[in-house]
Amino acid sequence: MLFPLIQALYITVFVFSGITKLLSYQSFRKTFLDLGFSSLLTRIGTILIPVVELCFGFMILNDKVRIISEVGLLFLLLIFTWVTHKALNIKKDIYCNCFGGTLPDKFGLNTYLKIFILFLMDLYLIFGQHSLDLSNVPFPTKCEIILTSIGILLIYLLVISLMNFKKNLLYHEKRGKS
Repeated sequence: MLFPLIQALYITVFVFSGITKLLSYQSFRKTFLDLGFSSLLTRIGTILIPVVELCFGFMILNDKVRIISEVGLLFLLLIFTWVTHKALNIKKDIYCNCFGGTLPDKFGLNTYLKIFILFLMDLYLIFGQHSLDLSNVPFPTKCEIILTSIGILLIYLLVISLMNFKKNLLYHEKRGKS
């Protein structure tokens, strides 16, 4: 049952990411501008990236085009790696907007870790041996798997939010003492 869970988690991550980037268009646009991209590339990228995430995320459900989606997401992860490298070389704090405006997450080494985890998941989806996938599990099991993947994503978002809250709290406590 690992394959359907990873499939559902991958779908959840990329569909959620695409939706939140579209909903927080201005902050995602600011990320492009902060990275030094031209206004034309910014206009194209702020629409294209989330739409591609949504399309590839949903395409994982279709056996006929799933491999196209998985390979496409692999290339998207390589682009994200390059963008992370570019952001770290700029040497200023830039919000990555990986999940749109839901998290105040900045580019950093942790961004590489997240990309690496998604990369490993993608490789498992492409090369892993599986006889069962999300499209052919029984409906009740499918619901459990989808809800579990949504729960994992929500726990991740909550943990990151709490870590940012704690970091900000310590920062303000330190400033208050000086």
